[in-house]
Amino acid sequence: MTAFAVSSFIIGVAGGLWAFIYLGAWEPAAFSVDQSFRLLFMVIIGGLGSIMGSFFGAAFIVVLPIAL
Repeated sequence: MTAFAVSSFIIGVAGGLWAFIYLGAWEPAAFSVDQSFRLLFMVIIGGLGSIMGSFFGAAFIVVLPIAL
């Protein structure tokens, strides 16, 4: 339970920083269905059981459209 609470806190802070720094302001239009599916596919392609796999999945999703 403590690990879940700590990880939720860290992700919450990271999301807040991302919204403030990257977007400048938070608005619901920033998180479209397309963006949600891209994030989901990054985790699924990389593997649900490993953190490094998620990084590889993210690299695959980002680099694939550029390479094509």
